[in-house]
Amino acid sequence: GLIEAPAKVPGLSSEDCAEDELVVICAPDYPLAALPQVGPRALVDYEYVSREPGSGTRDITDAYFRAHRVAVDDLKTQMELGSPEALKRVVATGLGFAIVSRAVVDKETQLGTLVAIPLKPSLRRRLYLVQPGDRFRSRLVTSFIQFARIKLKETAV
Repeated sequence: GLIEAPAKVPGLSSEDCAEDELVVICAPDYPLAALPQVGPRALVDYEYVSREPGSGTRDITDAYFRAHRVAVDDLKTQMELGSPEALKRVVATGLGFAIVSRAVVDKETQLGTLVAIPLKPSLRRRLYLVQPGDRFRSRLVTSFIQFARIKLKETAV
């Protein structure tokens, strides 16, 4: 599996794989779309589509806002959704903006259905590959892990 923090569950091992950048996404005709970058305080003026409470991405974005003196309750949260795919679909309708991993919007930005705007200051996190720590690792699993590491480094900024 791939998670945003080291595994703390007994029996699981995790290894640091890549750095991930989170970006603001919105529809091409949304008011934020023309900005070359955006700061956390400016986002208070726009409709926000958030991940659900308990999500690693939600925890990181909430901490980012608090660190930059933006109260999470001051954001114009329209809804909370459980996956990056759901966020992308809703944001593409023009309802508001969301914050997601740059890697998960690559296809949509290339197709022009979404715009990705860097945060200033940037918001980055580490990604960890997690697996059962006490199991024998087959050659197939080892090959997959090596493949995943390479792909993560290619997609991460």
